[in-house]
Amino acid sequence: MRTTVVEGIRFRCPPYLIRAGTGWQLRVPGRASEYFADARHGGTGPAYEAAFIAVKKASKGLKLPPRFARAEIATKKTRTGIPGVSLRKSERGNRIMQYSFAIAVPGLPVRTLYIGTENTAPARYAEKQKEAARIRAAMIRKLMTARD
Repeated sequence: MRTTVVEGIRFRCPPYLIRAGTGWQLRVPGRASEYFADARHGGTGPAYEAAFIAVKKASKGLKLPPRFARAEIATKKTRTGIPGVSLRKSERGNRIMQYSFAIAVPGLPVRTLYIGTENTAPARYAEKQKEAARIRAAMIRKLMTARD
């Protein structure tokens, strides 16, 4: 569970509850969002309590956000060193092999990162591998903030 610090006080935020300006916002998929203003509820603490009760009621029966793999699957044929990233090989044009990474995060479109041809890919592989890891991390952050 995420935590948010407001005025030096740490609040535990379950999925679908975020701090928004001077209040708490409940964002449950498929429902209109609700805002629990600090001023209307008598302060940050009481507004949080009202929002926390509302999120528990609203999220019953909903699936929690997915957990993302921290290690590669043992049966992966070509290891890349990054979970959710696979190596693609393809022949283009005059039969020169080209390599790219396919970056997959559940809930988002697959992103392709070009590495190079059979002649240039070995020199660029490590650099592109790091870039693929950064892209995957950014995709996960994007997905998680969209769900908050």
